[in-house]
Amino acid sequence: MSYVSRRANLLLKCSLLALCYQAGTAHATPFTLPAGRIALDVSYIYDSGDHFWDGNGSHAAFSLSGKFLSNSAFVGLRFGVFDGLEVGLRTAYKSAVYTANPIHLYSTPTGFAPTGSLTSTIFNFSGQESGLSDIYVGTSYRPINRRVSLAFETELKVPTGYRAPSGTLCLNVPPDAVRELVRSSIRSPGQPKVTPDLFCTGATLGDAQVDWLLAVQLGAFISKTRTFIRADLGMNFRFQGPGQQLVSAVKVGEDILGRVVVYVGGRFAYTLNTGDPVGTTIDSALPEAPASAYPGDPYEPTRNQSPEDLDKLLVYNVATRDRSYLMFDAGVVFRLASALELRFNYSRALWGKNFPELNSLSLGFAVATQ
Repeated sequence: MSYVSRRANLLLKCSLLALCYQAGTAHATPFTLPAGRIALDVSYIYDSGDHFWDGNGSHAAFSLSGKFLSNSAFVGLRFGVFDGLEVGLRTAYKSAVYTANPIHLYSTPTGFAPTGSLTSTIFNFSGQESGLSDIYVGTSYRPINRRVSLAFETELKVPTGYRAPSGTLCLNVPPDAVRELVRSSIRSPGQPKVTPDLFCTGATLGDAQVDWLLAVQLGAFISKTRTFIRADLGMNFRFQGPGQQLVSAVKVGEDILGRVVVYVGGRFAYTLNTGDPVGTTIDSALPEAPASAYPGDPYEPTRNQSPEDLDKLLVYNVATRDRSYLMFDAGVVFRLASALELRFNYSRALWGKNFPELNSLSLGFAVATQ
């Protein structure tokens, strides 16, 4: 998910170390590195969630006790070309896991299945993906660095070739077609149209498309109270299918003796138009229902099955890569030396559309040349 990489970049740019000429004013963002200086940032982010908001903003638990987990290791480099202009490069290695209870969507033709044949009707929604996610290349230009500073940022995101998101089935077909495939499998379990190999895991490393971010950044540092304020506003132009995103962020923090910074803030992204479909999601109308509620339960082979049984349990929705969210952030930065810092951050999703209710923890360090 690209929102994780965007957050990593915002956290990186909250660094104290050597990012401005005077200690204690670095958080008077926006800022760029001084000419000739290099900064390295390494961070680890852990995300987890067992609820989500669908495309309409309705909140629900993942079906079948589903849970999403991801572990991401980010590395970023920034270089000050000259005072007021910097370039940056960053990427991440990510492992994403989605787990849920398997179900028997329909029974075997004989009711009581012979040994070993039950596996042909088991649908497992769990899965794992790992590898290099997206690569980000960007630049920041700061034309004004006074009481209120101003900077412009542009960044290009390029995927590395991982599997693209899809619907519950790997087929890119509309909801009515998927519903009929499922109904046909219930009517004729001996010749099912939906088989386990057609299901795609819910875990992906990103949206597998190109983004181009353009943003303006405003910041101020109140020296009397050692308080910093930062606000970002921009457009994330998303190519290859998704809708376009309006993005913004705000952060307020306090510098304590030039050694510790505590801050709180929020991030917001809103998709302005509906993007292209990538398939159909099959969700439960009763998310808390156990696997035994589905009509193919092998322990109840005499159950009178019909397509209507599943119509009461399943909901079919168009899947897109459109994502909207509101995130809360809080963190602390420890300046261990003039060019070294340690950073902790907690984030939580407060609202979204087509977005998981995430709890996130991150730990990072940054070092810069003098």
